[in-house]
Amino acid sequence: MQDQKPVRKRKKKRRLRKPIRIFLWCMTGALSLYTANLGVKAFGTQPGSTAVQTVAKAEDMNSQTTSSANKSKTQSDSSVVSSDDESISNSSMIQEDDQPENTSQESQNEESQVEESQSEENSADQNQADAATIGINEAAITDNEPIAQESASLNIDPQVETIATILVDAGHGGIDPGMTVTDENGNIIWTEKEITLKAAQEFKEAMAMINPSIRVELTRDSDTSTYTDMNTYSDINELNTRMDKINQTGANYYLSLHCNSGNPSFSGVDLFIKPNDDFSSTLAQQVFSAFDAIGWSESKQVTTVDQYPLHVVTLSPVPSMLVEMGYMTNETDRAKLTDDQQRTTLMQQLAAAYSEMILSQRQ
Repeated sequence: MQDQKPVRKRKKKRRLRKPIRIFLWCMTGALSLYTANLGVKAFGTQPGSTAVQTVAKAEDMNSQTTSSANKSKTQSDSSVVSSDDESISNSSMIQEDDQPENTSQESQNEESQVEESQSEENSADQNQADAATIGINEAAITDNEPIAQESASLNIDPQVETIATILVDAGHGGIDPGMTVTDENGNIIWTEKEITLKAAQEFKEAMAMINPSIRVELTRDSDTSTYTDMNTYSDINELNTRMDKINQTGANYYLSLHCNSGNPSFSGVDLFIKPNDDFSSTLAQQVFSAFDAIGWSESKQVTTVDQYPLHVVTLSPVPSMLVEMGYMTNETDRAKLTDDQQRTTLMQQLAAAYSEMILSQRQ
């Protein structure tokens, strides 16, 4: 028998696993596309490179869309842009700079549509901002209502129709102090002229708040006499000057404020009116009711000037009333008359009574 030669075993070729082969094929394809893209960007598109042009065109279109979206997001979002968003935005800007000059008409149209969409979004954002601004202004106007009420309280609103004018006469003034109160050393503590002036000013302020359509004028708004010629000054000239102011101001009603004096036991409110003055007669009862509401005084009396003549009431051409608010010689009354808060409350009640009466006459 012949010796047989040993048979060599053929080594099996080790083949790469299928997943690895797929991965390498993908990497090779991606590398080829990347190399082609670099060639296009470096030298421009060449005839016959249709596939490369298509790839470049698609990438450019994607970069434009991404850039527009990032710009829109940046404009509408008030928060700080993250680092990733910044990277995308910067990359988009570079790709736009590198865009080929011979971009197709289709790409330009798409870019135009994106810009129009962005413009519409910006316009909508601006409209919303304008609407918000209008809302703020309306709120400011609403918040500025107390300012309008304050203007009306000062009687400076020209839009308010004047339905009546009251001339308020602060009794005495200037060289005529009226009733005075002194201490044990003879020093003057209070004068009637300063109390009546404060009361007249408080009445005007109260009426402006209660009913701005009723205008209030004062015969004096400081410690002065209404008759200014001191060489010919007299009580009659002074009183006649106050009557002249009724015509000068076009007043429909006349109100004179005073403080009474007498026996220290006397107290209360005294009203003086003309005997045939129906308006003032009805008003007097409303004034007493208003004073009762604040517990001002239990003693109240109405006197007509045919029984006790008073120059400024008797000769007044309009419905008139003189109010003796209390007795300065009575300790209780004087404490109320010299207390700013209580006196202001009294004038508010008096103004409310006038307003109610005037409005009722117009119905």
